Amino acid sequence: MPAENDLHEKLDWRQLLRRVDQVAVALLVLSALAAMAVYWFASGGHRGQLIEIDRAPPLQAVFLVNINEAAPAELTQLPGIGKELARRIVVSREREGRFLEERDLLRVNGMGARTLERIHPFLLPMSTFTDGQRQFSTTAGPSQLLNVD
Repeated sequence: MPAENDLHEKLDWRQLLRRVDQVAVALLVLSALAAMAVYWFASGGHRGQLIEIDRAPPLQAVFLVNINEAAPAELTQLPGIGKELARRIVVSREREGRFLEERDLLRVNGMGARTLERIHPFLLPMSTFTDGQRQFSTTAGPSQLLNVD
């Protein structure tokens, strides 16, 4: 086994990279560190303005649905509306025509007054056309703000 010992003695583990390669790696690491420092400074890190996700305030989102144009997947986002009821709403809209006011939703099997009350804040105002002028009904309430976490 003298050949193996000679081989280990000849290899210097500190010299895996030539000196030129070591300098190149060091320059690349220093360049990356300098780029990160510039980014941190430009992003306001020195003023404490970086956004920390854990401390960021929740975003506000407005979620309103046009019941006469919404797809079943969009309708299922409403409280109390599952896949089957969303499908029934779309079928009713296609067979019996547009919903002219929110009360028209009661014609859908499975839609009750409570469910209608729960989805009311999320419905866009119904629109009707009379004498060529567009009028909006006042049946829909104010837009509902949701917290997005």
